[in-house]
Amino acid sequence: MTNYQKLAQRIIEEVGGKANVSSATHCMTRLRLVLKDEGLADDAKLNAIPEVISVVHAGGQVQLVIGPTVDKVYDAVCREGGFEVQTAIDEDLDAAERLPWKERFAPKRIGNLILDAVSGSIAPILPVFCIAGIFRMFTILLGPEGAGLLAAEGSMYRLFTLVGDAAYYFLPIFGAYAAAKKFQTSPVLALMTAAIMIHPSMLAIVEEGAPFDVYGIPMTLVNYTQSVLPIILIVWIQSYVEGLIKKHCPDMLRILVIPVGTMLIMLPLALCVFGPAVSFIMGIIADIIIWLGANAGPLCGLVVGATWNLVIATGMHVPIL
Repeated sequence: MTNYQKLAQRIIEEVGGKANVSSATHCMTRLRLVLKDEGLADDAKLNAIPEVISVVHAGGQVQLVIGPTVDKVYDAVCREGGFEVQTAIDEDLDAAERLPWKERFAPKRIGNLILDAVSGSIAPILPVFCIAGIFRMFTILLGPEGAGLLAAEGSMYRLFTLVGDAAYYFLPIFGAYAAAKKFQTSPVLALMTAAIMIHPSMLAIVEEGAPFDVYGIPMTLVNYTQSVLPIILIVWIQSYVEGLIKKHCPDMLRILVIPVGTMLIMLPLALCVFGPAVSFIMGIIADIIIWLGANAGPLCGLVVGATWNLVIATGMHVPIL
């Protein structure tokens, strides 16, 4: 049984069962249920469901604020309850600008948005991790350290090693493209930013260790290869910068001003602010894992084993290894 099926079962149960549901539909963020008796809906238990941000009674409906995954929850609810599937309502009552400040920055809402952003940017590039893992497995099992069928200097061994290394080395590139799709911003500009961050000249600057600045702003020297979280945050910021420029740019200048203007603004934001900030946080998490390894014994194995796929997917394995 999928998580969405379990969630659907719980929602139906807490609104009084499928017999109490007259109809179900959804908008961009809310699951909307018309109940025969709204008094049977247990708001406290509905609010206790992690995926439910809040419960609203409006327009003769019990509306569960779910967020971007509401369409999947709606499909599961319709399957579970045997309800007629209806066309989604083209309305978003939970757009940030429409919410009170208190709700806009509610921890539960912020947490759900972060999880959706990260998962939505990483899920499309999971094949990259599969490819890297399988080809590295080939080199381990068949190479000199394994069965010895592949010589270290042989073309096949070197090719498989190259494939595995390339997948991780260029992880910011893959992450930039997926994040651009997720945040509906220009994939080309996102790829350009990622390319700048891992360009050989940038890596040489980092390796040299000498002070470097962007428009006079000191740049923290960070190697972004094999990491994906920094570029996800950077592309998210790019979506707002690009949108703002598009809003105010004259039509006749859009082809030039939008890409150039976005890049001019994103360079210091990416290299001096958001990229280093995420890398700093990733470093703290890596230090915690290293500390656990040195002091917590078996507990470290449990923690690392349970989170290792996430650690690799986000690039935090680099400082650990």
